[in-house]
Amino acid sequence: MSRESISIALTVLFAITACPMARAAPLSPTVQAVVTTAEKAFGAGQYDRASELFEQAYKAAATETTLLYNAARAAQMAKQWDRSEALYVQYQALPNRDPKYVDKATQYLPDVRAARQAQRVDEAKAKAKDGDQYQKEKRYREASAAYRDAWRLIPEQLEYLFRAGAAAALGCDEAVARQYLTDYLQKAATDAPDRIEAQARLDGIAKTCKDGHPISQSEVVVRKVDETVVRRTGDTASDGTGSIGLWVAVGGGVAALAGGVIYGIGAANRADFEASTKKDANGLIGNGWTVETAKARATEIGNQQTLGAVVAGVGVAAGVAGGVLWWLGKGDSKVAVAPTPAGAVLAWRF
Repeated sequence: MSRESISIALTVLFAITACPMARAAPLSPTVQAVVTTAEKAFGAGQYDRASELFEQAYKAAATETTLLYNAARAAQMAKQWDRSEALYVQYQALPNRDPKYVDKATQYLPDVRAARQAQRVDEAKAKAKDGDQYQKEKRYREASAAYRDAWRLIPEQLEYLFRAGAAAALGCDEAVARQYLTDYLQKAATDAPDRIEAQARLDGIAKTCKDGHPISQSEVVVRKVDETVVRRTGDTASDGTGSIGLWVAVGGGVAALAGGVIYGIGAANRADFEASTKKDANGLIGNGWTVETAKARATEIGNQQTLGAVVAGVGVAAGVAGGVLWWLGKGDSKVAVAPTPAGAVLAWRF
């Protein structure tokens, strides 16, 4: 038996135990060397390298279609699911393919596709987890990119697309938010749980963002003044600015009256106190008080008068402010008052 015949026989034996290597004709020495290296890599568990070498050999000897099948099988063993599927499909389309290995490719393809899908699901979950962490840290644009990558791995998982758009909206990445949220609304079922929120975020992004940055609370209020918070007199609905001002004015008047009463009581107490603070022969003040007791009583009366003055002053100020609001609410102006993190904002437009 010649040296070449021995080489072919060994190759066929390898095909039976690991990869199919039946050939129509002997390979050139160069291609045979590549194949031999590929077989050794496969036997050593270096499946990714074996797949590349088998494909390289096939390109140099295209009539040996089994080399392409070997490349697909090695890629499958290397868990290179996309590559394995592509090579199997390519092999099945060859005109001179071996029917036996076409059957094997058909048998392996469902396993390859299922494994690829499972891997993508795991990768998508990892990406979404990264997105959740970015969102907790208020790194909204990075969160959006992570959710987007998760969705691209599993396009049928539209929740990831919605989350990508929602995070972009929070990060005031308006163009991206509009793209993802619109895409989600087009793809999602009419009863999808996130549809309402997606539409709300899409509609609201212009009201919460400006030039790629969040609008402050006071800016939002000023915007609302010109939109829906208040309406002019004669509209079918009223925002109640005038009635609010009226109630503020009434409350301020009550407070002013209460403050005046408190101050008056304090003044009367002081008059009584001063009338009874003359020292007697024993050095005691009227009512048997000591000097220290009298001083304490004087301080108490002073505090009472101060409180009355403060309450009255606040009441007067509230009354004036309420009157202004009432007057503005009656006219053709638009007014809004709203709380902010720093206190409150008053906005109006004439």
